[in-house]
Amino acid sequence: MAEVPITLRLTGTYNDLAAFVNDVAQLSRIVTIGEISLTPTGGNRLTMDATARTYRALEPGERMSVQAQK
Repeated sequence: MAEVPITLRLTGTYNDLAAFVNDVAQLSRIVTIGEISLTPTGGNRLTMDATARTYRALEPGERMSVQAQK
């Protein structure tokens, strides 16, 4: 399996951001969200910087490369 990191920057209310994280948790594939930073942006809004990580199967050439490194 190969890890696929995705950099996120979202702006919204606390409830908006919590709803987004909850929706990601309900996905059928494995997605983790970490390295979370919340910054107030005025009013009742926040900016969330985070990294989502998901996984994908290796292509045949990638598998051979990994096996050769072992």
